[in-house]
Amino acid sequence: LQMSASLFNHMLDEHPAVFSVLREAMTAGEAASPAHTARALADHPHLHLINGYGPAESMGFTTTHPITSESAVSGAASIPIGGPVTGKNAYVLGPNLEL
Repeated sequence: LQMSASLFNHMLDEHPAVFSVLREAMTAGEAASPAHTARALADHPHLHLINGYGPAESMGFTTTHPITSESAVSGAASIPIGGPVTGKNAYVLGPNLEL
């Protein structure tokens, strides 16, 4: 199941039973909530949870990060965006657009 981070949070808060029948969920479109992803993994340990990231120009995902209990810490500032998917590249640029 793929859904925006806001919808993921809402479903976990209001309809958590949905996650008991899923094998994999991907949250994207907005920054993933460390508190919600930590709770999802604690309450549904069978769930394979992925954070997807990609600018609108990519028409999909450029990077993904498998969310684990180590990266989904309730008090964390953010969830990593991960590395590039097959066939795509990701570059980190400085203020003058240098690599």
